[in-house]
Amino acid sequence: MKKVLDLHYRSENELAKSLSNLYPYTFMMDGYVIKSMEAFLQSIKVYDMNEKCNIWGMHGVKCWKYGQEFNNWKNTQILYDNFGRPVYRHSKEYDFLIQRAFDALFKNEDFKARLKESLPYNISHSMGKTDKNDSVLTKEEYINNMERLRDQLRERRFFNLFNF
Repeated sequence: MKKVLDLHYRSENELAKSLSNLYPYTFMMDGYVIKSMEAFLQSIKVYDMNEKCNIWGMHGVKCWKYGQEFNNWKNTQILYDNFGRPVYRHSKEYDFLIQRAFDALFKNEDFKARLKESLPYNISHSMGKTDKNDSVLTKEEYINNMERLRDQLRERRFFNLFNF
């Protein structure tokens, strides 16, 4: 039976900590430099481009705490893409926005290497929320995106075995 790796920033396990959305992995999305997945997630709460740019430079708990100032999205369920365009939280467009962010993060070679290290484990996220009305990224959305990326790593490893 595989061991479970609980992904969160306060983990004692360095691998689990390094796969948290709060961890500082820089990636490019839509032509913008974003310093962590948490920075992206907090930035979608605001439409103002100056504020987005400010948030994109953050990571860690500081980033999460800063983003709590912008939780008025919960009243309308409207968030904003990287260009300030409104996106309804419960839409396919929103799901695609989140997927694109994870795909952009996946281009960071350090993140990809750490994710590859996680392949022998089952992954979980005990600290996240489950209600889409209350969170820009639920436990399920986080784990599903991480598993989707891990599947890509598994496929690449399989094809490399056969020199495709």
